[in-house]
Amino acid sequence: MIPNVTRGGRTRGLLRYLTRPEQAVKPGEDQRVELHANPRLVAGSERLMAEWAGYDLSPRYNPSAADQIAAWLDQPRLRSGTRVTVRRKDDGGNVLTDERAAPQRVDAHVWHCSLSLHPDEAALSDQQWRTIAEEFVQGMGFDQQRCRWLALRHGASAGGNDHVHVVVQLVGETGRAANVHNDRPRAQENCRQLEQRHGLRPVEGRQAKRGARATSYRQRYRAERQHEQAAQREQASPPSPEPDRELLERAVRQSAAASAAEGEFVRRLRSGGVIVRPRFEAGRDDRVVGYSVALTPAEGKPIVPHAGGKLAKDLTLPRLRATHEWRADDPDAIGEWQRARDGLESSNGPESDPWLRPSPTWDQALAELEALRDAARDLPGASAGERAQLAGTAAAVFHGWASLEGDHQAALRDTAQRLALSAQIRAAEARLAAPLPRPRDAALLLLAAGQPKNRTVQMMALAQLMGGLLDALARAHQAVGELQQARALAHAVAELAPLREELARQRAAEDPAWASEQQALALARRARPPAGARPSPTPPAPSPAPTRPPSQSQSPKRKR
Repeated sequence: MIPNVTRGGRTRGLLRYLTRPEQAVKPGEDQRVELHANPRLVAGSERLMAEWAGYDLSPRYNPSAADQIAAWLDQPRLRSGTRVTVRRKDDGGNVLTDERAAPQRVDAHVWHCSLSLHPDEAALSDQQWRTIAEEFVQGMGFDQQRCRWLALRHGASAGGNDHVHVVVQLVGETGRAANVHNDRPRAQENCRQLEQRHGLRPVEGRQAKRGARATSYRQRYRAERQHEQAAQREQASPPSPEPDRELLERAVRQSAAASAAEGEFVRRLRSGGVIVRPRFEAGRDDRVVGYSVALTPAEGKPIVPHAGGKLAKDLTLPRLRATHEWRADDPDAIGEWQRARDGLESSNGPESDPWLRPSPTWDQALAELEALRDAARDLPGASAGERAQLAGTAAAVFHGWASLEGDHQAALRDTAQRLALSAQIRAAEARLAAPLPRPRDAALLLLAAGQPKNRTVQMMALAQLMGGLLDALARAHQAVGELQQARALAHAVAELAPLREELARQRAAEDPAWASEQQALALARRARPPAGARPSPTPPAPSPAPTRPPSQSQSPKRKR
């Protein structure tokens, strides 16, 4: 069970959203599905349940239900005048300040948490959700602080997750603000206990202390809206429907995998149109301890920076240095960070970078990927750090590969995101006993979207190598008991089948001799007995009946 905690200052707006009809596009499909069907209370404060339990709260049947419930939840706050606030942040997680450089603060008296099951898990009854919600609120300590609350259910999400929404008013009956210190870690711990207590499917990422940075609903909705508006205006190059955070994560991951040094990494990002800002150690300008990136905004729009750690846990500057063996005291890197801070041009572009080796070939790139696959196969019981680094490197390769395959781009990027999830572990567990292969040539070619000369043959080799790498990583996760991640990667292997079949058809059309050879091999495999089958015993041929040769004394009978 996965908790998603948010804070806000509009009780009525939240309840109106949870109770009104909604539509969404089902992931991986074009069809739209109805959401928020039959919104109803399954748990909550005693008086609230006495008045509203069992009613359909949608505007069609109860137009003022959301407003009445919101007004009742807000009564302690309005009566006492207590204000609960948090620091205001932008989409990149950076604190916004006013003209006096003081942090801006916004109302945050509404505590909202959705509790979601896995899509493959059977839906629970309203009574089961009521028990779970009551135990969850008790575990968070809201009942002891006399906070008014409710748990609302309105059907499965677009992804098929059965879930419930818990809404809590953080100003209690006494007029004091509730203590929500470390509410997100405590919510995770409460969900772990609920999983054990009620026999729910556990979340492997929580057990392995692994968790990916997620794109918020607001970020995704804004990106889709901007794309639709640009398409309606018939702009020549409308903005991507992908959120900025996902675009930046892909750019950072690919640039890091293709760079042999930290200075080259900074230059590659800036040459790709990414705004890079370093974070220097306090009181120094020659030691960088962090960074943030942003996309170039539209005219009149502010720059929205995203810290490396907000993109992914394995994309912080210390983790990148450890993974790629970059030197923190490299003079070239320090100079590049300083030029990025001051808005100056890079010392030289990637095409003339002194750290670059001669231009790689596809044969060299495939040889590197073969070494990476073999390293994964040799680590059936790999440590968490080895699995994470292999997965992070493979994610960069899949992101670059997706830029070469328009028809299969969505499946390849989905695989890259699944691999990136495997790389999200704590820094303390990411240390390696020995370095692993790093396919910089392959990452460099894929970052540049370089098509090979013999495209079909090279792409078939790439698909075979990356399929073998996914299979090896799935086996490594299975060996340590992370079955959900193992199944996800095994599913990714299956998703490569349509691409491999398409490449095989293309090669068969280009090379009839190869097609004939493959057909002969297929016939031979079908004729071969299955592995482990015993050959059926051949019955011995019947021996002929013994005949006695006529003796010399015997003479043939004469016919009369």
